[in-house]
Amino acid sequence: MSLERVFILQQPMRDDPSLLDVALGDGRFLIALTGIALVLSGGFAILQSVSGQLLPQDSHAIGMDSAALMRVANPRLLGFMFHDRVAYGGTLVSIGTGYLWLAAFPMQTRAAWAWWALVFRAASDFSRF
Repeated sequence: MSLERVFILQQPMRDDPSLLDVALGDGRFLIALTGIALVLSGGFAILQSVSGQLLPQDSHAIGMDSAALMRVANPRLLGFMFHDRVAYGGTLVSIGTGYLWLAAFPMQTRAAWAWWALVFRAASDFSRF
C-alpha cells in the first residue's frame, strides 16, 4: 500500500468540535452535572423539611397535612419524618459534592483511581436504590 493511499484513508482532524463533543468530552461535564443535580435535590429536601410542610405525595399517602397529623398521631412522628428527610437531603448533598470534587480535581489530572472511585461509588449508590 502506498504512502499516498494511507493518507487518503485517514480522516482529517477537526479544528471545530461540536457542542456535543465538548459537552461529552471525557465525561467530566456530565459527572459535574450529576453532582450539581444531587446537591440541588438534597438542598431542596432540606429546605422543604425546614418549612414544616409535607411533600404532596406524603400528604396524599396518609390522607392529611402536617397539622392534622400532629393532632391525630404522636407529635414526635412529624419531627421524625422531617429528621429523616434532612438526613436524606444531607446524604444527597455530600454525594453530589463528592462527584463535583472528583470531576474538578482528580479527574482533570486523569488520575485512574478517581474513575474507579466513581465507578464503585455509583454502583454502590444505585444498587441501594
